[in-house]
Amino acid sequence: MHFFSQLIQKNSVVIAVVIALGALHAWMARYAMNPDGISYLDLGDAFWRDGIGAIVNAHWSPLYPALIGSAMALINPSLFFEFPLVHAINFLIYLSAFGAWFFLFRSLAQWMGIASSYHRTWHFFGIILS
Repeated sequence: MHFFSQLIQKNSVVIAVVIALGALHAWMARYAMNPDGISYLDLGDAFWRDGIGAIVNAHWSPLYPALIGSAMALINPSLFFEFPLVHAINFLIYLSAFGAWFFLFRSLAQWMGIASSYHRTWHFFGIILS
């Protein structure tokens, strides 16, 4: 646990920048949606209207429309706020993916016994790649 607290302190700026960039992207594009996003919205509606069979197919992933459909059913936004809600869901997925990546990288660094300055260099490299 001591290693993790040191890692968070040393990389808090990097973590803050990653979160801020993700939030900025979600905010700037909150009213934009591509055709695939519209299809996922339709599948999310179908999930609550017709059940799980409506979203299982060979083209679209069923988990993402289930998440969107569940959020739509719980929050019940107006049409004006449907796109921002999807972007909020995407931001939460982004944070989850970054948290998983950070945990993986921390675990690998711990396993390999990487020194902290070397670790920070690879941490920045990993963020650039992601």
